[in-house]
Amino acid sequence: MPLPSSEVDALVARFAKPNQAPFKPEQMIEQVMCPLVNLGFLCLEEGIAERPSDIDVVYLYGYGWPVYRGGPMFWAENDVGLENILASLKKLSAMYPTTDYFVPSKLLQHCVERGVAVEEGCKQLRKGGLDNPFSKL
Repeated sequence: MPLPSSEVDALVARFAKPNQAPFKPEQMIEQVMCPLVNLGFLCLEEGIAERPSDIDVVYLYGYGWPVYRGGPMFWAENDVGLENILASLKKLSAMYPTTDYFVPSKLLQHCVERGVAVEEGCKQLRKGGLDNPFSKL
């Protein structure tokens, strides 16, 4: 249960647009979690992480991600669906065109377009089956 904070309420009131409807919980989850998952895909693209489970382990043990959710990459693939993550990112990217925060990663797009799991997409990436801008470095 969140604790009320008059300081946070004042801060939100200061920056909120007039007559703007409050965010629904689903919108907050979408705007926070979809970019988080997308950053996981970018880490895989760049070779920072080798497998999606590497990212999940960091979130489980380093950030206190709920174990029953399996980590953000597992959650995205098995609970939400990669196609839904991609659709949300495309929608958010169109809503906020001045930031690249919501631009879907190439690996995410690859997995959805080909209907492959994240692990398989990573294998294809390592074999050169994905146009990876970092492979030319």
